[in-house]
Amino acid sequence: MSSKYTEETTSDPNTATLRQQLFTLQDLQVIPLEWIARVHEAVLDLNDARIYELIAQIPTQKQPLANALKYLVDNFELEALATLTSPY
Repeated sequence: MSSKYTEETTSDPNTATLRQQLFTLQDLQVIPLEWIARVHEAVLDLNDARIYELIAQIPTQKQPLANALKYLVDNFELEALATLTSPY
């Protein structure tokens, strides 16, 4: 039983990759300010459905950024997302 539990709790390689892809405010500079403001508003409203809609608008060539944003939302890291999208 103990060994099975250990196997089930090992880190998922995809999760580890996403953690490495977490970004900074500089990474958001490739996205229009209006879009960032909309994400910020959705975060403050705790509207995860709207955040996912906005993330879906990110071009496919910026997929690592979209994945990092999804990771934050999926893991209830809205405070971090609010900080990153804050205008100040």
